[in-house]
Amino acid sequence: MKTLNPITKLVVLGMFILLIGGPSARLQASTVCGPGFFWMNTCFSGTDTFASEAMHVISFDGNVLAATLFGNTTVFRGDPVGEPEVIQTEMVSLLLTDSDPLSPTFGLTLRAGDGIANLAPDGPLFTPGQITELPGEFLALSFFDVSFELSGGPLGATVLHNEPGCRMEATIDRVPPVTLPPTQYVGCTNNVPVLLFDQTGAQRGFVISATHDPIVPEPGTVILLTSGLLLLCGVRWKRR
Repeated sequence: MKTLNPITKLVVLGMFILLIGGPSARLQASTVCGPGFFWMNTCFSGTDTFASEAMHVISFDGNVLAATLFGNTTVFRGDPVGEPEVIQTEMVSLLLTDSDPLSPTFGLTLRAGDGIANLAPDGPLFTPGQITELPGEFLALSFFDVSFELSGGPLGATVLHNEPGCRMEATIDRVPPVTLPPTQYVGCTNNVPVLLFDQTGAQRGFVISATHDPIVPEPGTVILLTSGLLLLCGVRWKRR
């Protein structure tokens, strides 16, 4: 019986990881605490960074802009306290961009967070939050009062910021809430208009709708590795 050469073995292994183990392995690696019964009790202080997708529709100078933005979010959390359990959180940084050159909002960038993980206001983009255990102790309500900036792309030299803070919330069963399908944070415009102001303080628009999804990242590294192995295998076969 003919055995596989080492390169072919690597290709088979890479394809197996990509097609079978990729999504679940990445999801498990992203999970710091939860899911399960009473999961918040052991969800101690820490910092999580994960991939994110946001969809924002805003009115700017009378024009409606709809953008899908991708990037990373970093969240700091304190220790659980009380009964039901409560965890104070802070969105330390959020940096999402529309990187599609064919999009009408190409280059639009969304920023939030003051950059210091201490649950205290250290800048105008301070974004506090909280996780509160729900009855049954399997789920929790998570929210962030997001202070953000929008810049670039169709805004030109204008930098917009929101007032008041925009509350986004979701029901979660783990931290970070990276799940398939994605956990979606919503609610920005539920209660009061979220107005947008420029650098001079002049109102230039408002938020029409907004969602924020922590997402499982694309398996770019595995794809690159597998493609390279396939190419190398093809070269060897052609030489033979």
